[in-house]
Amino acid sequence: MGAAMAAWAAYVLHSEVSGQGVVGWVTDLAVQQFGTASSDLCLLAALVIGVIPIGLVFRGLARAFGVTLVPPRGTLPAGTPGQIRRRAVLGGIAILLAAAGLITIVLPRPDGSPAVPFDLDAADAAPPDAPRVAVIGTPQPDLAAGYRETSSGSSSTIYRYIPLTAKTWTRGAPVRFFLAEIEHDDGRRDGIAMIPAPGRRPHYEGHLRRNAMPTLARGAFERNGMRLAEPYWVISNDSMEAIGLVMLIGGLGLALGLGVIIAGMQAARRVAMGPPRRPPAPIPPGSSRGQPPSPGASRGQPPASGVSRGQHPQPPGTAARNQRPTPPPIPLAATRRRSTTPPPIPPAALRRRSA
Repeated sequence: MGAAMAAWAAYVLHSEVSGQGVVGWVTDLAVQQFGTASSDLCLLAALVIGVIPIGLVFRGLARAFGVTLVPPRGTLPAGTPGQIRRRAVLGGIAILLAAAGLITIVLPRPDGSPAVPFDLDAADAAPPDAPRVAVIGTPQPDLAAGYRETSSGSSSTIYRYIPLTAKTWTRGAPVRFFLAEIEHDDGRRDGIAMIPAPGRRPHYEGHLRRNAMPTLARGAFERNGMRLAEPYWVISNDSMEAIGLVMLIGGLGLALGLGVIIAGMQAARRVAMGPPRRPPAPIPPGSSRGQPPSPGASRGQPPASGVSRGQHPQPPGTAARNQRPTPPPIPLAATRRRSTTPPPIPPAALRRRSA
């Protein structure tokens, strides 16, 4: 289940970078309903859309097959501490190497080769298989569509897509090529590299990206009645998406690799320390440690061992050594004889002394 959750999170983050997929769909739906959308809320909603069904499916499968998804608390992983550390280090290194390989694939390579020209008015206007192209066509700026992206401050950026068609194109026909333009809040525009040609229409140079329009811009075209060909191509000179993918892959790979290593080290430490000790059972009142309580202790009577509450028990034989012999009781007559109070004087003796 954890691998499925991680895969869904990676897909959601990729769709956030490209503007397509589930994040693009949620954003387009929010814009249609409210006129604006928050990228953070759309990202959170896209994560929830996948996490909840994945959890329910795995929980149902676990119940059906009698499998425990989450081990009980205190369960130690299998293997010795050395084996656990070795597995964790190898797994983390494998994740880091896989992330580095994906970065080398996604990272755009510098290419000094000239752009390959092709004309949209030609009968077989198929895009050439080249890293850079120079397209000859007719832009339709009045049919452009896009969206505005506003940051937390006051700056905003407009992402605009302009249809590039042949001379014979008519409204209602599908469009195959689009020019990607970025307009900043200071009026500066990037993305379109127009190369003027004497005596001919200008060339538009850039990288061809297949079906690379964000869902928000494509939805705006479709709501305005424009049909997009399948596949369609975007001519772009912006490398922000490639940089975003590189940062996404690198960040995810680094986090997952280090997470696996750290979790393995902690698991090995728990195995080395052994299973957790259970707390001792509470001692009933009136009983000594390590000895069962006397029969009268459970009924609220004092224990038979003679140990009162609050006193510490003594080793066997200690009480016999320290016990002093009890003197016999003194008779009542002896007590009277030992009394220090003088007997009363008879009245006759008092009269004689006074005389």
